[in-house]
Amino acid sequence: MEFPLVGIPLIFVMISVFEMGRGMWNYHTLQEAVKEGTRFSAVRGTDLVSYVPACEASGGNPDSCGASVNGVAHTLASAAVGLPPQTWQATLIAPCQTVTCNPLNSCFGNTTTWPPTSCDSVGAVIEVQGLYQFQSALSMFWPGSKPSAFGSLWFTADSKQAILY
Repeated sequence: MEFPLVGIPLIFVMISVFEMGRGMWNYHTLQEAVKEGTRFSAVRGTDLVSYVPACEASGGNPDSCGASVNGVAHTLASAAVGLPPQTWQATLIAPCQTVTCNPLNSCFGNTTTWPPTSCDSVGAVIEVQGLYQFQSALSMFWPGSKPSAFGSLWFTADSKQAILY
């Protein structure tokens, strides 16, 4: 008789602690990935011919000099360890253009220069936003839910950085 009174709430508390930890890990991972994507875009945001020897040697080839949507998407995916690229979306925002990757892996083949050359001047603000749906096992304890149903929370991340050179 004591086990149902103590065991069931204890199991619920243990699952809750693990789910909260997993949720915080996913949220922090999303934040870090978005920050890295913004940094990647802002650092490669201007014509780097005078700064990067590889760019000089290629005659100003955008693949060696700047960033592309593909490069930013791969940077986001590699920084988001544990968040599969098909499960979240990213929005790349420059002063003159916005690109949405929904899901993130839909932009893996996009070779468009990012940020666009028309708005990659010094001082331009580059922004990357991320959106991830966290599905929790806690919903199986919610009244009226199906045993296999999972509840979800939407995690958002946002990072801005100005192009410095």
